[in-house]
Amino acid sequence: HTIHVGTDSDWARFTLATTSAITLWTDGLSGDTLMWLYNTGGTLVEFDDDDGAGAFSAIERSGANVLSAGTYYVRVADFGFNSVIASYTLNLTITPVP
Repeated sequence: HTIHVGTDSDWARFTLATTSAITLWTDGLSGDTLMWLYNTGGTLVEFDDDDGAGAFSAIERSGANVLSAGTYYVRVADFGFNSVIASYTLNLTITPVP
């Protein structure tokens, strides 16, 4: 992914077939990301700034905070909405819980 102008933001979605723990994070050579996680209804589930490596973002939902089955939307932007991020990776791990 790339933030090609500072005011850009990227969107992605994923669907969970069952209740699951997830880890969602951005990484790259350089950049400072903000990340929002929304549920199917568009309600903000969680926001993160800088819980990943360096100034990158990470959201972890486990234990009492696992996610229910459904579709989720992720928004990623540059901190300050004023800088280009030439390249970054958006990563997701999903662990279904019984």
